[in-house]
Amino acid sequence: MNAYRFNGRFALTLAPGESSQVGALRNLLSDVAFTGAFQSPDSSMMNVKFPGDAGTQDLETARVGEKFYQRTGQGAWQQSTGAGPIIGAISRVDPLTLCNESIAQVDTSGVTPVAETVNGVPAMHYTFGPADLAGSPGFFGGDRGGSGSQAGGAAPQDTHLEVWIATQGGYPVRIMLASGFGDTGATSSLKVVLDINDVNGSDISIKAPI
Repeated sequence: MNAYRFNGRFALTLAPGESSQVGALRNLLSDVAFTGAFQSPDSSMMNVKFPGDAGTQDLETARVGEKFYQRTGQGAWQQSTGAGPIIGAISRVDPLTLCNESIAQVDTSGVTPVAETVNGVPAMHYTFGPADLAGSPGFFGGDRGGSGSQAGGAAPQDTHLEVWIATQGGYPVRIMLASGFGDTGATSSLKVVLDINDVNGSDISIKAPI
């Protein structure tokens, strides 16, 4: 794919007392909506809406080559390192990152897909359970890092992943993830829904904002 747009939701629910670097930000990550785009070879942008008491709080990011930019609300754009727990969390749901770090390394042998149409695109629907995802990296298995990662690279017991792959082009049309994890006996959860569209759209153009 030379270019595409995407949209989705990210919901992180932490159990009381959960040990996590984003524990203090549980409300901010409880229901995150995002849209974005990618342009080959290495440009991307994302608009993220966090829940807030007075409406949503917006964060925009852009990456052009090796340079990263961000701004909050209607504030001025600033060049940034792209570091920090919030940026790190939302960066992992970018389709290219998600596919390269996790989905591309999931073992599909033994999984029989079902033909379906998603967003008007004929696709093959793959469903993976905990046994299929054991040892997988990224969100899905033992490389997730932090709480919930089990010894030996085993996936959390209730991690489920669904991926719809376009029959023409072989790109993901939709990705859905539901996972539970916890160190305290109570269960925290992570849910991600991601749709990819406008593949190779000729009007997608991403430039440095400053």
